[in-house]
Amino acid sequence: MPKEKNNFENKVSLWLKKFGSSYDNGTYQVFDTQKEMLFCKSCVKSFLCKKVTHLEQHEKTSVHQRCIKKPMKQCLINTLNSDNAKDQFNRDLCNALVAANIPWNKLKCPTFKNFLERYYSRHMPNESTIRKNYLVSCYNEAINNIQRSIGEHDVCVIVDETTDFTGRYVANLIVSKLSCHEAGSPYLLASKSLERTNHLTVSRFVNESLAPLRVQVYREKLPDLPLPPEPILTRWGTWIESTIFYADNFENIKKNTVSKFYVVMDFAADGSDSIEKAQNIYKNNKFNELQYIKVYFSILPTSLKKLEEIGLPLTESLQIIENVKQSLKVAPGEVSKTAYEKLQGTLLKNPGYEKLSEIYNLLNGEFVDSNINFSVFKYAPITSCDVKRSFSSLKNVLTEKRTNFTMENLEKYLVCYASAKYQ
Repeated sequence: MPKEKNNFENKVSLWLKKFGSSYDNGTYQVFDTQKEMLFCKSCVKSFLCKKVTHLEQHEKTSVHQRCIKKPMKQCLINTLNSDNAKDQFNRDLCNALVAANIPWNKLKCPTFKNFLERYYSRHMPNESTIRKNYLVSCYNEAINNIQRSIGEHDVCVIVDETTDFTGRYVANLIVSKLSCHEAGSPYLLASKSLERTNHLTVSRFVNESLAPLRVQVYREKLPDLPLPPEPILTRWGTWIESTIFYADNFENIKKNTVSKFYVVMDFAADGSDSIEKAQNIYKNNKFNELQYIKVYFSILPTSLKKLEEIGLPLTESLQIIENVKQSLKVAPGEVSKTAYEKLQGTLLKNPGYEKLSEIYNLLNGEFVDSNINFSVFKYAPITSCDVKRSFSSLKNVLTEKRTNFTMENLEKYLVCYASAKYQ
């Protein structure tokens, strides 16, 4: 009979005996097994172990040699991928470094890192692990602490701006609890860079900084409803998508039909134009207008997204426009009539559109007397979306740390950068 292949735990038990580690009822004193991963309780570190050489390499590391000289601590782990104790330690470490204003890259300092690992018997995370995995968690915890401290009390909001060492305009927003029993502690709620400092940018900064508090209330009262989509100024379809969302959820956002809690109507305006306007819309019951837009204009977002695609055939592009024209033409009401006349007028003012329509007919097999080499127009674009995408490349390249480009060199760099995407 062929020899039965040992499973992973059997193989590991044989390897550990080679190193003098005891094995009792499937639980290692030094290592835990799960699939093909081992967890070193001394180092508080997991590693892949498919061969005995992987175990030998780990045993020879300086970190392991230091850790095994310390008393072993009990480590309760459900899975190697979700080590709660390790996560909590890294989160506390992130909090401590931030509170003491110690840069994370100091963890690269051998003396500092060895000191922490010697007296905590833990492998220290690197700077990128702290930044990517734990800063957001610490930030959310800080915001939750601010909310718990303020509770349902009125708040004082203080805003001021300064210029940092790079020349950026930076605004900070402080909130403090108002109470007749004690002075409230000032909490920094937001710190943002402004393009310029005037009443418009500062007002927008205040509204955006207080928005997370309203978002929290929204989520508590409407736990099963996603946040409303945010329109993008230069992408017109996003405005229709937002309108459709509010048309579908008008009553729920005004007042949760299940819990009977008011949502938008319970927000304190506090001088916020956006909240006042939203509450006025609900008071004036604009539900019918939203429904009208949803019924007769929902074709626009999907059509605009389709026209933004790269490599769309000319026949499909023009057919999308014709479908939109016909949809607006047959829709009732003055709003639809105005939209149709605006679209029709724009197309008539564009002499190139008439020529493209002629090519469209030729590509569809409607042959007429023409000298146009229409075959080369099969995939001709009819929008400027590709130019918009090139502006995104400009923003990616020309950051605040790369301001010494001459326009001549920037042009050459952008051409190379953009062309690399299509190679």
